Amino acid sequence: MADAGGVNNGGPAKALSAAEVAALWNAERRALRIYALAVTLLAAALGVTHFIGRGTEAGLVAMLAALGFMLVALAIQFRIRCPRCNARLATQSLLVLPERCTKCDVRIAHPRGLDSELDA
Repeated sequence: MADAGGVNNGGPAKALSAAEVAALWNAERRALRIYALAVTLLAAALGVTHFIGRGTEAGLVAMLAALGFMLVALAIQFRIRCPRCNARLATQSLLVLPERCTKCDVRIAHPRGLDSELDA
């Protein structure tokens, strides 16, 4: 039975279309790539400050850039919503998409063949 918001609370929810699943996975991979870039930049910044000295502006600028990238990735991750009920999927599972939406119970299918460097 569906409630006023159109969320299916009785039986299994209708499956997501291939386009909806692809959009979810593309957003997740984009966020993960930006997180990886931010961590790499932070490691480089820490290396620069360790080997060159504490007072270098390059290290500080790199750390601030890494923080900026992390904030951008976090914003992308929190914008990922369930296509069925509009619930935020980032609050249901840390860093990766959950298997199912906990609000409407729709299954989020894993793509058969991922095409990125972050394949599982």
